[in-house]
Amino acid sequence: MLRAMRSRVVTLSVLLVVSFSIPGFSAESDVLKMAPADSLFCARINNLDATTGSLDQFISGVLPMPVVTSMLVKAQLSAILGNPNLDGLNTAGSFAVFGKAELNQMTPDIYVLIPVTNYDKLADVNTNVSRPDANGVSVITMAGRPFVYMSKIGSFAVISKDYAKTMQMAKSLSAGSAPSLAASLDAAQAKQADTEPVWIYGNIQQASKIYGPMLFAQIEQLKTMMPKPAEPNKPAPPMNPAVMIDMYSGMLKTLMNEGKSLTIAVNPKADLLLIKTTFNAVHGTETAGMLSADKAPAMKNNLVGFTEDGSMMNLAGRMNHTTYKKFNTKFIDLIAQFAGKDANAADVVKTKKLCDDMVDSMGEKFICTLSADPNAKTFIDAKYVIEVKDADKFNKGIDEFAQTWSGGVFDDLYKKMGIEMDFTVKRGVDKYQGISIDAATLSMKFADANSPESQMINAMYGKGFGYRWAVVNGLWVCRISDDPNAIYKLIDQVKAGPPAQVCPEMQKALSIIPDADNADVVATYNYLRLFKMMSAMMPMPMPKMDIPSKSNLVFAARVRDGSLSLDMALPKEHLSEMMMAFQMMQMQMMQQKMQNQQMQTPPSAPAEK
Repeated sequence: MLRAMRSRVVTLSVLLVVSFSIPGFSAESDVLKMAPADSLFCARINNLDATTGSLDQFISGVLPMPVVTSMLVKAQLSAILGNPNLDGLNTAGSFAVFGKAELNQMTPDIYVLIPVTNYDKLADVNTNVSRPDANGVSVITMAGRPFVYMSKIGSFAVISKDYAKTMQMAKSLSAGSAPSLAASLDAAQAKQADTEPVWIYGNIQQASKIYGPMLFAQIEQLKTMMPKPAEPNKPAPPMNPAVMIDMYSGMLKTLMNEGKSLTIAVNPKADLLLIKTTFNAVHGTETAGMLSADKAPAMKNNLVGFTEDGSMMNLAGRMNHTTYKKFNTKFIDLIAQFAGKDANAADVVKTKKLCDDMVDSMGEKFICTLSADPNAKTFIDAKYVIEVKDADKFNKGIDEFAQTWSGGVFDDLYKKMGIEMDFTVKRGVDKYQGISIDAATLSMKFADANSPESQMINAMYGKGFGYRWAVVNGLWVCRISDDPNAIYKLIDQVKAGPPAQVCPEMQKALSIIPDADNADVVATYNYLRLFKMMSAMMPMPMPKMDIPSKSNLVFAARVRDGSLSLDMALPKEHLSEMMMAFQMMQMQMMQQKMQNQQMQTPPSAPAEK
């Protein structure tokens, strides 16, 4: 059995290598017309030479060992076909790999579509490819044994590991009677498939139909194997695993029932890797309703000037009131389910109303910066600037949230997890330039003080997060910092007005993602600064590194017409910084290991005279 599984894994891997090795670019979607509409997934690559060439430029000088992907891919393909010249292949066309499955079929059937210039030449010149038999099927052999099967379809060839299925798929695609994937795509997806170097499509509805019943049956079976929860009067009751499984199962079921498709477009450039992920919901569903833009036109976020260089994260966004309110309602229902409360309970309804009021009181724009300070008690220094339409209503919401915390859905949630949390608000604790300053403390601890989780929480949060905030010129400004006077500097900044010049790191972020100014959220994220904070929080000693970093991962999210898209940009500079940090960490760990071995080696006995 293990040998058969290993054989299937190897076959699938080589098929994927073949599929990702066929070049092509076309302004048409001919290759997607060959893929059935009920495919579970489909991946397409346009222009092999340009795509692998750009990828080679991106990774050049970054990896410890030089790698030329264009040569590796073509060498692998040449070995499979038995011809280094790849005669008969149309290197100016497009290719695709797609998967199909029947109900309860665990492993999908994988099919590869390759463009050909001359099928007869492909079979004659490539030594591993046989002439087509009476059914039009050729055999591709490896080490003298049948490896995969291939059949001609117009200007393409379809390849799979099963003779009968290859023949049947070729006949079906040649007849053109079944709906094609190209016909089921919307205009944006079709354009992406034609123009992006790499395009990947996932059919959520088809996956739900094929694997949904089997998946959720296994989840129900898993629940029966979970240990029973402890007695309610125990000092540290653990959470009920079955309830937690139900919560995540419900989220997964909603995603599978109301999600339509997921697409990923990858575009490697010489100094940048762009990845765009788009989730589309089924029209008319609750999820599609959540993913809708506000009616108000998008406005430029002038608060972005308050972001800072050197932050672990910078985030600037616009408040989508419709989506936030619907998301809050769904999220609170899930939390109530997990906490074991009735969704119609008074405190659940009150919490939903409170969240809606908070969203209504907010304006259009906000920013957040998060920095890592290994020397601080909580390791975190954060800054928030949020536009508010009704400051009194906003502050009232904070007070009511603190009052309803005890016994509310969020309190019950954390108690189910064995965590005790407390949120305390104090008004008018300070005054600066005639502006009243409020404060709050969020404390967290595990009921079991000796557990590893409790030690981690204490290392992260210490005695809790300290918040200090005020309302200045229609903006709610807040600092989370060990320094209680840090709020003064923020108040001075806001009173002076948004800086005319955006910090260089955020400027670069806005420039590398297309149309980033019109995104709902734009964020920078720095992994080196994150690792620096995490290494300081770990109870065990971690390698320390101080590598200067001036680049970041960049994200931009948009909600439009029942879809959620996320653009990610990885600059080559940041990848180089991460690789340098990884190599330094490996070196330090090896040095530490050698030192430990030397300390454990007993001294040799003195030689006898």
